[in-house]
Amino acid sequence: MKWHDFKYFMEILMVFSLFFYLSGCKKEKAECGNGVKEGEEVCDGNDFGGDNCQKHNFLSGYLTCTQLCDGVTFGRCVGGCGNEIPESDTAQGKEEECDGRVVAPKNCQVGGYDYGTLKCNPDCTLDYTECKNAVCGNGEVEPTEECDFDNGGNPVLGGATCESKGFDGGELKCFASGTNNECHFDTSSCETWVCGDHKVDPGENCDFDENNNPILGDETCITRGYDFGQLGCIPPDSAEGRPCRWDVSNCGNFECGNSILEGDEECEKDVPITDTCADHNFESGDIACNYDTCAFDFSGCIGGCGNGKKEGSEDCDGSDIGEATCESVSGGTLTGQLGCKTDCTFDLSRCTPP
Repeated sequence: MKWHDFKYFMEILMVFSLFFYLSGCKKEKAECGNGVKEGEEVCDGNDFGGDNCQKHNFLSGYLTCTQLCDGVTFGRCVGGCGNEIPESDTAQGKEEECDGRVVAPKNCQVGGYDYGTLKCNPDCTLDYTECKNAVCGNGEVEPTEECDFDNGGNPVLGGATCESKGFDGGELKCFASGTNNECHFDTSSCETWVCGDHKVDPGENCDFDENNNPILGDETCITRGYDFGQLGCIPPDSAEGRPCRWDVSNCGNFECGNSILEGDEECEKDVPITDTCADHNFESGDIACNYDTCAFDFSGCIGGCGNGKKEGSEDCDGSDIGEATCESVSGGTLTGQLGCKTDCTFDLSRCTPP
């Protein structure tokens, strides 16, 4: 073996030996706080691994390492557009208007615009390209407007009404372009209904005239669903008096079975019956009272034309004609609608030949 071949062989042997030696070594775990940046640490103490303020768009200063060695803070860095910290001491020698995504608390209004999104230019000056001015009359309700007008001149109110603006009723309008309050709500035609203003406003049931008499229109206790009584109006000084509402405290309903003969009741419990069967076109018998309906019970009455019940020798009585027809009465020569006369005999006037 020649000398240079032997030398080459030894170099290869040393490389493999070093590889196996290093592969058998255990990696040491990074220790935060020992002042040495190691492992996955971002920094440790003053060891930032070559990182500095300038690499984060500051002019100068010192980075600060977090307690867990997992990040850096820039509190000791100085100046520089692009670090997302608006500053006055910059390389341009002027105060930054903004920096990166940091624009607040400024908005489009500082540039004389009405609304929009204020951004920041790369040189840390404000970017107004997405700022806009509202135009009253373009049909679009913009952020600084409450309403607008469509191409036909009709107000665009966005669903707002007098009621949604705190009034009782009326017509909500929009101030036209060129007026002091252009494209803002005009509530001059909205109404607040007041009980006692001598007129029944929409949404009120009633009101009072100049003499404090209730204005009820054609309404009564009966039209309000009661049987009797005096309908009233709740006055303005009442807790429920705005707007005016019906006062039904003096209205009532008839009650069958309360031993008081009232309304259209024919009879009542414990109230003597003065009517007789003869008063109702019966011949004789005893009249009674149905206490469920407070109506007369004629089941104990006998006979009598005109009581609506076919009895005895009567052909018919009122609408009670039994099973008789024009055909059966005429022997089949007539057809039509058989009736009954007041003397309880058949009425053939509406029977005709077939």
